[in-house]
Amino acid sequence: MGADFTPVNASVWRSVLRRWASRLGLDPLLRRARTHPAINPWRDDPEVARCIGDADLVVIGGGNLIFDVDPWTRSWEFFDSALNAARGRGIPVIGMCLGIGPFATDEQNLNAVRSLEKCAAVSFRDRRSLELYRRYSSAGNAHLSVDPVFTMPLVVGGAGERGVIGVNFVDMRLAGAGPWVAMKNRRRYCELIAAILRRFTNDIVLFSTDLNDYPLLFDIDRRVSSPRCRVAKVDGRHSLLTLYASFDVVVAARMHALITSYAQLIPVVGLAWQSKVREFFDIVEDDSSVFECDNLPAEIPNILEKIHQKIEARHEERREMTIRRKAIEERFLVNHELVASVQL
Repeated sequence: MGADFTPVNASVWRSVLRRWASRLGLDPLLRRARTHPAINPWRDDPEVARCIGDADLVVIGGGNLIFDVDPWTRSWEFFDSALNAARGRGIPVIGMCLGIGPFATDEQNLNAVRSLEKCAAVSFRDRRSLELYRRYSSAGNAHLSVDPVFTMPLVVGGAGERGVIGVNFVDMRLAGAGPWVAMKNRRRYCELIAAILRRFTNDIVLFSTDLNDYPLLFDIDRRVSSPRCRVAKVDGRHSLLTLYASFDVVVAARMHALITSYAQLIPVVGLAWQSKVREFFDIVEDDSSVFECDNLPAEIPNILEKIHQKIEARHEERREMTIRRKAIEERFLVNHELVASVQL
């Protein structure tokens, strides 16, 4: 075996195609086309085949690995292609810290489970994903873990006052929402930002861990038009952590924005647009700090009060987060056991 782990990524053309399709309003057509066997980027990919051919064990991970928000998509086929390529060479496969769902149909859920059952072992990053798996499988090879981002090194400094509130929104069009729903959410987001600016003297930085959200963020910034609000582009781990070092509190909708904040011991307030956001707050035992996006703007006063509480009690909260983070990290260790159990 060569390197201990060899990362494999699909071709970058997908991101280019997705960006142009979005600009042209062709997202529904692209979602149909991307599952066609002729353009499946995993199918017969020589780089994937080369790396798998040199491996003793294949580990496939992904927080949003298999999900279908439209009834015509077949996301499990991407996973299945890589899985079958390894199994065809007699190489065991582990699915690690996976996130699956939501699914538009029961058939999609079933097919995803049938694909995952081919793994020698599988762990899930959240309880909801594990429940979706066990809906159609009683196999004993499934385990509950946590997202590996929880285990990232603590690099952000102490809990002194930094003066900035970080805000992360998700563009609901990326989750299959139509233009009317997307426009309604954008208006709600703008109202929340305006309310934060009125209540607090802190500056606001809009950011995302998904580059596809940035057109929305720049649009919100333009509409709010305040010198105390700006957009910060994140282009990698270093720029993300540099940005987090300026935050007193993070208000976020995306899972990795929330998890990164928690891993760096920065208090978080959640905006739930899917069940897994609430699952995060179950994991960190802080159910009172998450609010439904669909309930904006009615929840804005409660969100403002929660931000105030988090800023005022940030030193105590940091101590509590340190204790909880250690317990969360221990849940990740099941993955070490899975690797040890199947390696030759």
